[in-house]
Amino acid sequence: MRVSLSCKKIFLILIFSIFSLLTFASTRTVKVGWYIQDKYQNVSDSGVPYGYIYDFLQKISNYNDWNYTFIYDSFTNCVEMLEKGEIDILGCIVKTEEREEKFNFPQIPLGITYRYLYTKKDSPLTPENYKNEEDLQIAVIENSYNITAYENYISGENLDYNFIECENTEIMDKMLFDNYVDAAISGALPKISDMKLLAEFSPQPFYLAVSKSKNDILQELEYALTSLNYTNPEFITNLNIKYGLNTNISQTEIS
Repeated sequence: MRVSLSCKKIFLILIFSIFSLLTFASTRTVKVGWYIQDKYQNVSDSGVPYGYIYDFLQKISNYNDWNYTFIYDSFTNCVEMLEKGEIDILGCIVKTEEREEKFNFPQIPLGITYRYLYTKKDSPLTPENYKNEEDLQIAVIENSYNITAYENYISGENLDYNFIECENTEIMDKMLFDNYVDAAISGALPKISDMKLLAEFSPQPFYLAVSKSKNDILQELEYALTSLNYTNPEFITNLNIKYGLNTNISQTEIS
């Protein structure tokens, strides 16, 4: 049976249209909330994001063909935008029951982080005496899990302390060096040459949280993390080494 030229053209147009739709569907621009968290989420002087989470996002884009738009703001504002669906994902998030009611979490975390209580190198505070300090002023990122983690860590002890909530770790460290606070809590170990470590506590897995309204993004994220976990199980360990973070946890161990 002979097929007319016009039928061939219609067939080719249909094939091209289907191919174009599939190609477009496989590429997605994901809006990422980006707050400053030393070593994990930073922004260069020229406005370019970098850090542990940035490297992770670039890696998983090899599996799901994501492009990214970064929305710079405070942690509190990023959390609010994620809840409203104004951004799609947010990194460096510890899973809690309260947060699971507001956001979706993939099965596989991005790593495990400790909480570090630290002070200036020349501070009179030490790991042995800081709990005896009266009215200890501690800088933390506002509304972060670090607050709950420290409260759990010293639960049952009658300590005298007060949290000073800050937008990011840069402000925390500035307040510490300007003597507005006595110590600070971060999920990243500070430079030992500048700081003194007082306590290490509360190891927790952390995740990329996804807006409740973006189930398709959650599915694509699950696929990418599972694929990465299978094809490159040492990826997290290598990232920890690169950024001077906890190097004892491999992706295989936490999956």
